[in-house]
Amino acid sequence: MKVTQVIFRAIHNEEKKNLLGFADVTFDESLVIRGIRVTMGKYGPFVSFPNRKGEDGKFYDTVFSITKDLRNDITESILKEGNLLDMPSRNKSDNKEDDFWDN
Repeated sequence: MKVTQVIFRAIHNEEKKNLLGFADVTFDESLVIRGIRVTMGKYGPFVSFPNRKGEDGKFYDTVFSITKDLRNDITESILKEGNLLDMPSRNKSDNKEDDFWDN
């Protein structure tokens, strides 16, 4: 599955200073995921997939990549479209989410 289009909408909100914007990503000109959130994390821009709040109060992704390669392609495509690639890079050794993708 290949990313064929990314639409990035930057957000400038004083109340949500870490929120950089939202992206819609099209795959193979056949499938669209809307509402992918881009925030400024501790180690630079961070892409998070759409989620919902469960009955236990925790948030659960409703859409997510199973493979690390696809997640990296999505992330890179979004950051490139939003001109966010030049922002400070994340220190992967300190990022617990990256550990998930290494398994």
